[in-house]
Amino acid sequence: MKDHTRRQAARYTSRTVDKPNIVSAPMHGVHVILVREGRSFIVRAFTGISAFAFNTEVTRVCNVPFPYLHLAYPRQAQGVAVRREQRVPAKLITAAGVAGAAEPIAAQVTDISASGALLDCAGVIAPMDVTLRLSFRVKVGAEDTLFACAAAVRTVRTEEAGGGVRHGMEFTDMAQNDRLLLRSLIYQQLALGKPLTG
Repeated sequence: MKDHTRRQAARYTSRTVDKPNIVSAPMHGVHVILVREGRSFIVRAFTGISAFAFNTEVTRVCNVPFPYLHLAYPRQAQGVAVRREQRVPAKLITAAGVAGAAEPIAAQVTDISASGALLDCAGVIAPMDVTLRLSFRVKVGAEDTLFACAAAVRTVRTEEAGGGVRHGMEFTDMAQNDRLLLRSLIYQQLALGKPLTG
């Protein structure tokens, strides 16, 4: 949520057409931020593939069973597709091979889609637009399936908390059968509400 002075994060809890939206109360650390009824906000939401924005106001403030707000149903919302594929949280160890390096670098895949992944590592694996060779195992039933493909570094971001580095990767030559299998696994995990694991 965004008022005219600063952004405040909240979790979307419930939506019904023409009824108020329910969101968790914004927090600052462990403290709930006081919000009064009638306060106007610009809400920016991300669904995994699309981003939306709309104007709303707080119609009700509740504290039981946890602090949450009712937001007026928006008259109009703007949306734009920002990703091609649905992502799912992941807990996968990957080997990232850089051309000319003696051996691959270990990293963790923290979210993944059929078109790319987010890699966490202690340091920078490679600069943007460099192509790496990735390999990781995913549980398919009782079996482990090895995925190996080239992926281009699209973003590199240093995290302030913890000091790790996040690499946004785009798969560039994944086999079609592997991509279809990965996509079906992702939708299965989304339905279960669980991360994809190796």
